[in-house]
Amino acid sequence: MVNSGTVASYHCAWPEGIHLAQANTLPSIALLSYPGSGNTWVRYLIESATGIYTGSIHTDNDLFRSAWNQFVRREISKWSEKLDEAVSFFNITLIIHYEDLKSDLATHLRTILNFMTADTNLTALDASEERFRCTVDHSTGSFKRNKTYMTFDPFTNELRALIDGKIRYVLNRLREMCYPLPPYAINYPPLTTSQATSSK
Repeated sequence: MVNSGTVASYHCAWPEGIHLAQANTLPSIALLSYPGSGNTWVRYLIESATGIYTGSIHTDNDLFRSAWNQFVRREISKWSEKLDEAVSFFNITLIIHYEDLKSDLATHLRTILNFMTADTNLTALDASEERFRCTVDHSTGSFKRNKTYMTFDPFTNELRALIDGKIRYVLNRLREMCYPLPPYAINYPPLTTSQATSSK
């Protein structure tokens, strides 16, 4: 930490030394998300902050095998089903929203690290304050995707209604389980019982 007048500037080496955790030193934790919703970024943040390697399994070429409408219908259903499985079948679940990570990375990254060692005396995640600060300061990493801007809207009104219904259903499940909601939930009031059933 270098103090220059009233403004403090922080300089640190890039986090290095990523390694596998020793056997039986950490619980098995699944990082579950729909492809493209920040999973790779969160894994990068965890690895940088802790020095512990995280694995990944992801293969999805379905877009190239089906028409657009069928693809959207299938994938939005997979997205809602994935959350349903997570809150229904896992005993301990931490819900982190991409929008929250973007708005307050340090707070939510600490929440993730605390969750990973909750109710244990494990010290395998030796996330020093310096390493943590480096991770926050260099949060994008080298994997950041380049933005591609479309010149047309690929979603028909029918597809938008389908997606909107699935979003409402997912938010309703989060409300039922008392999990935190994303910022955009304010635009989606709670569903009635009949609406929740039809949106599933």
